[in-house]
This record gives sequence, C-alpha cells and structure tokens, in this order.
Amino acid sequence: MARDGGLIGADSPAADLHELRKRCKELRYALDVFAPLVNPAARKRAVTDLKGLQDVLGRFQDSEVQRLALRGSPRMMAQGTTAGAMLAWVS
Repeated sequence: MARDGGLIGADSPAADLHELRKRCKELRYALDVFAPLVNPAARKRAVTDLKGLQDVLGRFQDSEVQRLALRGSPRMMAQGTTAGAMLAWVS
C-alpha cells in the first residue's frame, strides 16, 4: 500500500486510485481474519491508516463520479432535464 500510495500524483488515473482503494479494503479484511496472529497495536495502527487512506480515496472517487456526471449534463439538459433534477442527480 505504501509503495502504490507513494506513486499517487496529480495525473494519476482515477481507475488506478479506485484499485488502490479496493486493495486497502482487501488488506483490512485480511487483518480482521488474521487478527489473532497480528500484534494488536500494530494491527490497530494499520487499520487506522488504511481507513484514512480509504476515506481520502473514496472522496476522490465520489468527486470523479460527480465530475463525469456533470460532463454529461449538457446532453441531459438538451433532452429536457431540469437544472433542479441535475443538481439532485449529482448530489
């Protein structure tokens, strides 16, 4: 996670960031499954860090979905979608 996370830059593709988020989730699940075999303090720190990274990546993913939705808005508006409906749709 540290290696992949360290490669994140301003030009990182959204799909790569989403994959990193999924890998964080998988690692958290593995830490839960193997909790009896892992030092509790180290596990807690790792889970806390993974949750923080997942939160940041999740906010990015949400903004990416909204950005893509807004890019489609001119077409939707041309088809008669109201501005209020557009705002509700991307919220």
